[in-house]
Parts: sequence; C-alpha cells; structure tokens
Amino acid sequence: MTTEQAKASYARLSGRAQKSGLESLARAVLPEFGVEADRLRVLNHAFNTTFRVDAEGSKKFALRINVNSRQTPAKLSAEAAWVEALAQVEGVRVPSLVRTLEGRPYAEAPYPDSEWRLTAVLYTWLPGSLIGFRAPVERYRELGEMAACIHRHAAAWSMPMGAELYPFQDPIAGYPWALPQLPEFREVYLRAERVLDRLRRNPARPIHYDLHPWNIMLCRGKVAIFDFDDACLGWPELDASVASFYYRNSPEDREREAAFLEGLGLAHYGLSGEEYEALVASRQLLLANDMLTNLTSKLRRQAVPYVETARLRCAHFLESGTFDRSVARAG
Repeated sequence: MTTEQAKASYARLSGRAQKSGLESLARAVLPEFGVEADRLRVLNHAFNTTFRVDAEGSKKFALRINVNSRQTPAKLSAEAAWVEALAQVEGVRVPSLVRTLEGRPYAEAPYPDSEWRLTAVLYTWLPGSLIGFRAPVERYRELGEMAACIHRHAAAWSMPMGAELYPFQDPIAGYPWALPQLPEFREVYLRAERVLDRLRRNPARPIHYDLHPWNIMLCRGKVAIFDFDDACLGWPELDASVASFYYRNSPEDREREAAFLEGLGLAHYGLSGEEYEALVASRQLLLANDMLTNLTSKLRRQAVPYVETARLRCAHFLESGTFDRSVARAG
C-alpha cells in the first residue's frame, strides 16, 4: 500500500488493530537502539502511541511512535538535542534520550505491509506516577519553577546544525483549518491571533508546548517533565497557557493553576488577563481541530461531540471573558 492508502486503511481500523500493527513496528525498531523487548505494554494510544518497554536486566524504557506528529529528521534532532541539553540544567528533570546504535536520535520503519514510514524515539523510564490533579499544591508551584528554568535556558540555547523546530504559526499551530466555520471559533481564533501578533515582537525560543498533567511525573518525590514531541519555537506565555487550559475543571484546579503561575512568575511576562485568557481558549480550538483529522480510532469516534463541546466552551469564554473547561464537560 502507498502511504496515503495505508493512512486511510489505518484510520478505519479498531483501536485494538491499530495497536497491534504499531506493536509490530515497535518490535522492528527496538533492535536499532540495542534493546530486545521482553514485554511491550501500550501506555497511551492517542495523538501518538507510547509503549512501555520491559527489557532484559530489568531495564525499562518508553518508546514513542509518531503517528500523527509532523516529524522530520531535523525536528527529531532538535528535540533530542534540547532534551539532552536540559538534562544538564540545574533544577530541570527530564528523561534521558536513548540514541540508536549508529548514534541517531530516532529509528524509522514502515507500518506493516505498507510504504507508510513512521519514526520512533526511545527514552529511559521515569519511575513514579503522573502528577494528575491530586498532588499537593506545592508540586504545581515546583512545576512552574521548572518551566521558568526551561524558558531561561531556551532563551540562551543555540540549536545545533541540522536541527530545526517548527516556528509556532497561528492559534491552530499551522494545521489546516478543519473546524466548522462557526462564529465562536472564528472569534476565538482572531482574539488569540492578536495576542500572538504582540508576542511575535519578541524573539521566539524553544518551548515544550504540551505541559499538561499527563506529561508530568512525580519521580522520587520530585517533578519531572517528559514528552517533548510538540516542542516548537514560541514564547513562555504560550507555553504557560497550555498548562492553564487543563487546570480549569474545578476551583481546586484553579488553585493548582495559581501555584503553577506563581512558580513560573508569569506576571513578569506582561500580558493582560484578557490576552492570557484568549491564549488559553485557543488551545481548545487546536484540540478540536486535531480531532477532526486524527488517524487514531478513539479520537475519531469522539470528534463530533468534542467539537460541539469546544463550541460551547468558546461561547462561554466570549460571554464571560474567562475560559472554563468544566462547561459542557466532555474531555
């Protein structure tokens, strides 16, 4: 099958069948890293698919297969170089990248019986538990402090030759517009774009751009950040707004958000409350837009109701001036 035929076929598969095909691909690429898997277990099957790898000698890894990501060799090289640099920064905890036996930061293999080639990256295992919404408030302040360290480091870090991160383009990250042409969506887009126009006056730097609670571990009592797949060139305010989006489910979540922003020192970045809320709301646009084009079966099933949820949340934001994720709660 050609790449496009394989993608179309994959999108029609059940979740079980998709994961089975990706497990075959995972077993094909792991030897390139010098790893023989005793056991593979799916940790996450969504935008991309991540496996826990149990290998000989009680070694554990996390293997991410880039299914829906816009990955290129230059982008993967940039992710690798940045994570390796951050591992040397005091106050920052990230997993260690595992390079292939040939020294490359990723491996590549075709999806079974097709020309569709997928890339995979391997990281050391972070022991512990996801921070979620149950950790003490102090941990979210610690997360903010670590994000601030990352932002300071990124401002001075020079990307190596051959590495390149995508510049953040617009409120839906440069993806084609797939959403219905509804006034609520267009107005949120325009408000966020005006804020981005202001941010573009400042030099862009690498940002994680996916600091949600499922990318944060409590590892031996300390916060650690992983999954740099969405890393791009942007601004600290944009990075922070992504985290804020997820801490809008309840009053208790807002306490966690406040602690995160306090640790980050966001007040020093200079956006008004109205401008910041527009960035938070724009995350809803990006997620709903992605659901309509995603290849993963679970997300495709959820797409239509999620877009309606997104519309209701955007409408509430436009009426109230505050983005509230508990409105029409559906994910």
